[in-house]
Amino acid sequence: MEDDRMNSENQRLTEHLAGQISQLKSLAYDIEDEAKEHNRYLDGMGWNFESTRNLMSGGTNRIHKLLGSGRGNRRVMCYIIAGVVVFGLIFFYLAGRVTSQEAARD
Repeated sequence: MEDDRMNSENQRLTEHLAGQISQLKSLAYDIEDEAKEHNRYLDGMGWNFESTRNLMSGGTNRIHKLLGSGRGNRRVMCYIIAGVVVFGLIFFYLAGRVTSQEAARD
């Protein structure tokens, strides 16, 4: 009688332990899948940062070349800067005008 009770208790504990081990195994597989997904994401980010760095260094090199290449290019650069400033002022004026018209309607 005592042996049967101990055997049934051992069986119950064994099944409980097997269930916990199964849950841990499932959790370990989920963690592995998540880690692989994050590694793929980080690899993609590394490539994006590398391409951005190359783009920025290329732009910087072109600006240095433009600044060091003489008076004619400096004149073109001044025209470009003036155009950007004028465009910014026009945009600022129009945005202010639209905002004031919307405020007048309310």
